[in-house]
Amino acid sequence: MHIGVHKTATTYMQGLCELNQRKLNEAGVGFIPLTELRQSFTRHLMAFSPESFNIETYLERFFRGAQPSTVRGLILSDENFIGWGGTLIQSGRAYAEAEKRLTRIRELLAGHRITMFMAIRSYDSFTASLYCETLRNTQRFVKFNEFRRKFDFASVRWPGMVRRFADALRPDAIRLWRYEDFRPLSDRIVRDLAFDVEVSEKAAKAETLEHPSFSQTSVDILEMIADRFGASVAGELINSVPKILRKGDRYPAYNPWDDENRGTMANLYEEDYRSFPDDIWLVRPA
Repeated sequence: MHIGVHKTATTYMQGLCELNQRKLNEAGVGFIPLTELRQSFTRHLMAFSPESFNIETYLERFFRGAQPSTVRGLILSDENFIGWGGTLIQSGRAYAEAEKRLTRIRELLAGHRITMFMAIRSYDSFTASLYCETLRNTQRFVKFNEFRRKFDFASVRWPGMVRRFADALRPDAIRLWRYEDFRPLSDRIVRDLAFDVEVSEKAAKAETLEHPSFSQTSVDILEMIADRFGASVAGELINSVPKILRKGDRYPAYNPWDDENRGTMANLYEEDYRSFPDDIWLVRPA
């Protein structure tokens, strides 16, 4: 179970598994591409009955062509398992529905061994990215200062968040890594997710499947549009402006925090990730 979180290279990992699905299947590893997984499972998660649900009846969806004689395991990867980003704008609390959703997954997969895969990320860039991700799911543009007044920062502190998720899912094992360590160690991380099957040969192509990220310029322009024409008009452009002014060499990433806040968050992040026990790290921080 790769549960995310959002904006931690989840789309890249899902794209890599999809590009290598045939190789995974031949090795006895099942995988459902994200679009199909959301349509057939994630969106109906709370409607499934634990009494009648059986993951074995879905095996043909995990395997293209003939099902192998031995199934080594199944990969389920969707950051929306823990909820959609739009709830953060409304409630101010990150992943407020995660506990009940992960509890339902545990009930549906009762009797199976579950490993929970999850990445964490430095607080300043994560909260900025999470704010932008929530905008994708809203009809009205919300300025960061308005969002910040309602935002419950404690809800994104990693020790508490991982504890909440693990208490609900009750996995047999946890595999944790830092987003900052992902790029140089992505092959190792994805291989662990893929039951030791090597899936890295098409990594460059998988990168093209990532969503365009908000740049500082794109958010600045959306704010200008909201000031001039209203939040609803800016809301209609939330998904189109970042595609034109996507984060890259020309347009730096959006980050609304000043140096003092970034320093405070960096210290909290280090303090928090160092509090995790060694045995849950897939890749232990240097």
